[in-house]
Amino acid sequence: MQEQPKEKIKGLIEKYEKAKSSGILKSYSEEETKKGFIEPLFEILGWNISEKKEVSLEETISSKRVDYGFYLDERIKFYLEAKKFNVDLYSEDFANQAVRYSFNKGAVWSVLTNFETLIIFNAQDIERKLADKKLLTIHYSEYVDKFDKLWLLSKEAFGKDLLDRYGEEVGKKTEKVPISSLLYKDLQKCREILIKDLSQWNKNVNSDDLDEGVQKILDRLLFIRVAEDREIEPSILRPMVREYYSRKEQKGTLYQMMIEKFRELDTFYNSNLFSKHPFENWEEYGATAEVINTLYGKEGYYEYDFKAMPADVLGAVYENYLSHRLSKSRKGTTVSKDASKRKEQGIYYTPSYIVAYIVKNTLGPVLDKCKTIEDIKKIKVLDPACGSGSFLIKVIDIIVDKYKEFGQKGNDNLLKIQILEENIYGVDLDPQAVEITRLNLIINALNKREKFQPLGNIKNGNSLTFNWQDEFPEVFKHGGFDVIIGNPPYIKEFVSKNVFGELHNSPYYQGKMDIWTMFACISIDLLKNNGLLSFIAPNNWVTNAGASIFRDKVLKDGELKTFVDFGDYKVFEHAGIQTMIFVFEKKKPGKNYKIDYLKIADKNLAEDKLIADIFGQKVKINIEPENLIGKSITFSTTEQGYIFDKIRSKKNFEFTEKEVGQGIVAPQESVIKSHLSIMSGISLGEGIFVLSGKDIDELGLLGNDKKILKPFYTPEQINKYYVQPENKYWIIYTTSKLAKEVDKYPKIKQHLEKFKNVITSAFGPFGLHRAREERFFIGPSIFSIRKTDVPRFSYVDFPCYVSQTYFVINTSRCNLKYLTGLLNSQLINFWLHGQGKLQGDMLQIDKEPLLNIPIYIGNKKQQKQVIILVDKMLKLNKDFKEAAENSEKWNSIKSEIEKIDKKIDQEVYRLYDLTEAEIKIVENNK
Repeated sequence: MQEQPKEKIKGLIEKYEKAKSSGILKSYSEEETKKGFIEPLFEILGWNISEKKEVSLEETISSKRVDYGFYLDERIKFYLEAKKFNVDLYSEDFANQAVRYSFNKGAVWSVLTNFETLIIFNAQDIERKLADKKLLTIHYSEYVDKFDKLWLLSKEAFGKDLLDRYGEEVGKKTEKVPISSLLYKDLQKCREILIKDLSQWNKNVNSDDLDEGVQKILDRLLFIRVAEDREIEPSILRPMVREYYSRKEQKGTLYQMMIEKFRELDTFYNSNLFSKHPFENWEEYGATAEVINTLYGKEGYYEYDFKAMPADVLGAVYENYLSHRLSKSRKGTTVSKDASKRKEQGIYYTPSYIVAYIVKNTLGPVLDKCKTIEDIKKIKVLDPACGSGSFLIKVIDIIVDKYKEFGQKGNDNLLKIQILEENIYGVDLDPQAVEITRLNLIINALNKREKFQPLGNIKNGNSLTFNWQDEFPEVFKHGGFDVIIGNPPYIKEFVSKNVFGELHNSPYYQGKMDIWTMFACISIDLLKNNGLLSFIAPNNWVTNAGASIFRDKVLKDGELKTFVDFGDYKVFEHAGIQTMIFVFEKKKPGKNYKIDYLKIADKNLAEDKLIADIFGQKVKINIEPENLIGKSITFSTTEQGYIFDKIRSKKNFEFTEKEVGQGIVAPQESVIKSHLSIMSGISLGEGIFVLSGKDIDELGLLGNDKKILKPFYTPEQINKYYVQPENKYWIIYTTSKLAKEVDKYPKIKQHLEKFKNVITSAFGPFGLHRAREERFFIGPSIFSIRKTDVPRFSYVDFPCYVSQTYFVINTSRCNLKYLTGLLNSQLINFWLHGQGKLQGDMLQIDKEPLLNIPIYIGNKKQQKQVIILVDKMLKLNKDFKEAAENSEKWNSIKSEIEKIDKKIDQEVYRLYDLTEAEIKIVENNK
């Protein structure tokens, strides 16, 4: 495979040596070196130099141009800085230049070459000095002998990550630290330095004012750093530090010099960025210089170039910033990451590829309809939870591109300012987020000293109670927003009740809801006709009972255009949330329509592949909205949809609400780790409402006390076709009524009273939180594990009390063994995976999915066939549990269980009249 390129390399070396011996190389310019040798070298390595998407020539980074950027699947792999033959390639300036390009653009690798010598650097290795960032140095005379090393720069090698692997092997590549993470750490360091020093010298300032003041200082310093690197302002901060320390007599403080500079800049810029603020009258002695120097990077290791940084970097940095709070302790005021703030506010920074996808699939179609520049000016785009402004920045960039398509000439940044004033709107509950959005938008548009308007379209407020018509009257004169996009907060009421306090009167409020669905409902109302809405949010709204109002609104008020389900793939680095993206168009829905659907099946999918998938082709799924009102929304292909319709058509029986119930919610079954910090004299695992035999003996429970102890079972004891009659635990079964009569059970009362500080039951400390109706547990009943990979139903004919891990079916209208076989079948598994409720790839078989299963009750003969097989399965599974694992008997029983399971499947296929072709589709979806 590599022999042909190697031969071509030999030819290029011969050409070089002829030119060298003739003396002509000395007169070669950099451009001649590139065209004559460097470009041919990389063409031999498989790169198409003439394809702009693959190799960008003279790409502008900061105010300078890097010679080449090499891309694979539109993702930067390395930058190359070329030099002419007669320069010293080992100059530290050249090396710094090459590394700085890649570092600030987030590329790992950087190449410096004049063909005679080629040097590869790891630009992201922030822990090493420049000299130690070198991975390889190859002289042209070694290109053939070390061809395997040279080949690491080939297109093919980058497709296989060979350079990364080599770097890891030789210890020159560690895990890549994104520039956003590095800048965030340095910004956080600056924040901590300022807080520590300012709180020490200004003890009368409260923590809220201190936090606001520190943010204002950092906002201004970052703005100045961007202005310096874009050459809008001359170098300001470092010269200021040098001037202060070079004075023979230091009058005032460096902090005061900085404030004077802010006052000066306020005369040039508007938008309230440099407006007077109380922090300008604070005292500070010593921290300012360290903060300023930190914002330039770490000398000798890495340098920040704010012009080269992608627009979303500051967004990522600030989104992290918003998840911190100040706290005061005896040691002083500190700043720390506050998980509760992130949880309460539902803050999750949106990756740039998600932002790009959402903007492209909403704003893109709206811009496509524009016939004139005047049409563009009329577009109104809203982010109702704007965070750091990442969505709005992308919107501006896309609209700028559209202006250029129409031949609009002039400075991009002037266009951006115009778009800021005409097209974009943002609201956020957090005033800090609003300030950060405004800062990021201004930085994005900054190109020269400019008096910006105050950005009144970016407002602080609660989008769920906001008076939209009053705040943005110009939008609603024309019917509403054209596009609404974003990543709204995800908050359940049980996590943060105070957030929902004023929302209970909303027509979109319902129990067990996630607050993001209210954002979505209100957003639909704010759209004009044919407007587009797209959010990234949790994926369970299509089946979740707490999202039924939103589901019905989507079905009645428009059409879903796209649904991308990420399944178990974690879009958010530090959140275990399963997410999706939907695109919705507000219009009168058709009786049936097609939706573009994609499910990401591999949770470990490489990001490059994920991006290719979500931007690529999707499956077309048919939706019939009228048939889904009041139900779950499920997505299936045409052939699957036909089978679901067939299953549905056979239904002749359904459970009633009273025939299905959840298991008991204690909620404190036994002592857990968090209880140990609340109480003393207790031990981990000690029974509270659920007792072991040992607990009962130690409590000395006798007579009356024992009457309210009920046999309690776990999934280990009741599973698919399996029951173990001997229970290991007992539950104190105190209904709300019994809780009032607890004096009849003195030892139980004494025991529960001991745990009153940790018991959170609504009927505590003596009553279970949700005792449920006892008839479900007395039997006979069918028990179903709620969260499971496949259906796990079992018939139980003895008293059996279980936790909320189970749902229980209790009906006298049908043979329960027949139902057990039917519910455990592959056909019902297929139904539940396609039409039920999912958490990633796991089924969530709670009440709603159980009530919606289309059950077919066969005739007596058909039922008998299934019942006989179920009896065999119950016995076989009991014997299987008792046999020694991997013994001959164990393997024999296992084989028989699999055979009987398949026989039950075949009986159920016959009940529902499935053809061989349909059975094959069902079986292939296991």
